[in-house]
Amino acid sequence: MHANVEHFEAYYCEGVSLAEKELIVSGRRLNEPAETVLARLQRAVHCFEQAVVLDPCSWSSMWLLGKVHQRLRDHEESLHWFARAFAVRPDHADVAREASLEAMALGHGADGVRYAEAGWRADPEDMGLLANLGLAHLLGGDLDLARKHAEKAVHGAPADRVSRALLATVTAVTEGRRPRPSKLGDLARYP
Repeated sequence: MHANVEHFEAYYCEGVSLAEKELIVSGRRLNEPAETVLARLQRAVHCFEQAVVLDPCSWSSMWLLGKVHQRLRDHEESLHWFARAFAVRPDHADVAREASLEAMALGHGADGVRYAEAGWRADPEDMGLLANLGLAHLLGGDLDLARKHAEKAVHGAPADRVSRALLATVTAVTEGRRPRPSKLGDLARYP
C-alpha cells in the first residue's frame, strides 16, 4: 500500500505542477493553449487519471481533471470528471459549482439545477452560488425561480455585476425583449 501512496502523490503533484498556471479560476479566461501548453495539459490529464486509478475516491484528482478538460474546452469530458467528483463530494461547493457550469455550458438544464442547488446548500451565504442557481433555472426554463434567486443574490451582494446582469437578463426574457437562453453560450448572443 505504501508504494501506491507514493505513486499517487508523484502523479498528483506532477499533474498539479503541469496544470496549475493554465487552469481557469475565478472567471479568468485564457487564450487558446499553445502547442507546448497543450502537451503539458495532456500530460497532466495522464497524471491525474493515474492518480484516480490508484485512489478511486480522490475527488480532488477528478476535480482537477474536470478543470484541465474545461481549459481544453472539452465540456463533455469536463462534466464527466466534475460529476465523478460530485459523486464523492456532493457537499463541496466548488465541485458542485464547476459541475453546474459545465452542465449549463452543454445545455443540460436539469443537471445544471441539481448541481447548482447542491452548491448553494453547501454554502448558502455565497451569493455567487445563489446567482449560479438562478442562472441554472433561467437556462432550464423556470423564469420564476430564476428571478427569485437573482433578486436575492442582488440583494445579498448589490455590487456584484454578475448577479445584476443575471437579473437584467431574466427581466429581458420575461418581458420578451430577448429569447430565453438554454445554455451558457446563448448568453453572449444578446447584450
